[in-house]
Amino acid sequence: MTDKELNEQYWLLGVDDAMVTAEALFKSKIYHHALFYCQLAIEKQLKAIIVNRLKHPAPMIHDLVDLAKTATIELTRRLTSDLHVITDFNLAARYDSGFYNFKQKANRKYALVWYKNTQEILQWLKKI
Repeated sequence: MTDKELNEQYWLLGVDDAMVTAEALFKSKIYHHALFYCQLAIEKQLKAIIVNRLKHPAPMIHDLVDLAKTATIELTRRLTSDLHVITDFNLAARYDSGFYNFKQKANRKYALVWYKNTQEILQWLKKI
C-alpha cells in the first residue's frame, strides 16, 4: 500500500469510528458530544477526499467549508450553511466559552435533525 492509500484509509476508518461513537452517545442522551462526533466524521471524510484527489496530506484544520473547498467540492448554499453549523459543533462541544449554551441547545430533537443531516452529507460525500 502506498503512503497516500494508507493516509486515505486512516481518514476513512476514522469516519466509521466517529459515527459509531456519535450513535452511542446519541442513544445515551449525550447529545452535545454526539454532535461533536458528527462533525468529526464529516471532517475525516473530507480529509480522505483531499488525500485522494490532491495526492498530499490533508490540512490540520477543522472548518468543514474550508476542507470542502480544499477538496474542490462544489457546495450549494444549503450545504455551505449546514457545514458552517456542523463546524460549530467542534468548538461548542470542546471549549468552555460556548459549552453550556451548546449543551442546552443540543436537546434530542435538535441533535436528531443534525445527526440525520450528517448521515445524508456523508452518503453524498462517499458518492463523489
